[in-house]
Amino acid sequence: MTFTNAFAWVEWNHITGNSHSWNNPQNWGGIIPTLSTDPIIRGQGSGHEAVIDSSVSATGCTMWMGYSGQADLTISGGTVTVGSDIVLGDSAPGIATMIMTDGSFNHTSGWLYVGFNGANGTINLHGGTLTTFKVLLSSANAHMDITHGKLIITNPDSIGVISEINGYVQSGRLTFFNGNPQAAYKATVNAQGHTEITASKRAADVYNPSPANNSTGVSRNPTISWLPGTTSKRVLPALIDFKNDQTLCEFSGTAIYSTQFNVSDNQRTLLSLGEVFGISEVTLNGINLGHRWFGEHNYDVSNALIIGTNVLEIKVITTLSNYFSVWENPVAQIWTTDRQPVSEGMVGPVLLLKQE
Repeated sequence: MTFTNAFAWVEWNHITGNSHSWNNPQNWGGIIPTLSTDPIIRGQGSGHEAVIDSSVSATGCTMWMGYSGQADLTISGGTVTVGSDIVLGDSAPGIATMIMTDGSFNHTSGWLYVGFNGANGTINLHGGTLTTFKVLLSSANAHMDITHGKLIITNPDSIGVISEINGYVQSGRLTFFNGNPQAAYKATVNAQGHTEITASKRAADVYNPSPANNSTGVSRNPTISWLPGTTSKRVLPALIDFKNDQTLCEFSGTAIYSTQFNVSDNQRTLLSLGEVFGISEVTLNGINLGHRWFGEHNYDVSNALIIGTNVLEIKVITTLSNYFSVWENPVAQIWTTDRQPVSEGMVGPVLLLKQE
């Protein structure tokens, strides 16, 4: 790995009792960083964090944090522009934490290294927009959590970016709402070809209510209980058969596929889902187009399709077969003994065709 050499570097040296503002020259030995200097927050420990608020327009060339101690940066507004590599946590025992609640962080060139060379690095993106070419969460000491902020990756290889993001999610290095099981993330490619990562959180699903649904003879003062369900979200570079995926091979429930697409005319009005293993349900632009239980999963979209951007949601309800093999239920185990996993989900291809 080679870092770009800047013309000079300036080091953060906060004095107790002074303002924590990035724009306070006393915190930088009299010289506030510019695009031709490298800001270094080596790590003075707790109580010496750097602060960027709505009054600050911070700049720097190569930026280093947590080189030999604890370094903290809080961004609550304003703008940050860094023109080369950023290293959050470099060399043990360094610790770097960046908390962003608002503002705009523009990383115009280079990579964003988090938790490098044995150091600990953390980014909490709770608001604002962080834009960079690449985030490297390559070690177990690296972690990023996104709640209400937006991460934009400018690397034009959107498929590769999404694959890398999925890998970080699966490894636990990238979480959403502090790992809340009801949190989900969305990856979209904007008009510039950049990948935008955002997070959302939904109310918990529940199952197995007591008393059961449609029960009769229930006491006037019943004890009500239920078990929490789980949901998760994944960005798929391509449609897959769940049985061939390590994390989905035991899935049972409703898989919801969502995407957007543009059309310039209304010549193609037959939506074909291709190969589907399960019951499908299609909603286009908020209009429910019904279900398909078997046979070809084709839908007439002539009454829902619009010229321009269309929002498509496809639900596929799977069987319990693959889940039975891991369910701790003796009856289920009898039915699934020596049984191979079955295909589940939507394999496609999903096409918009002309009707004959």
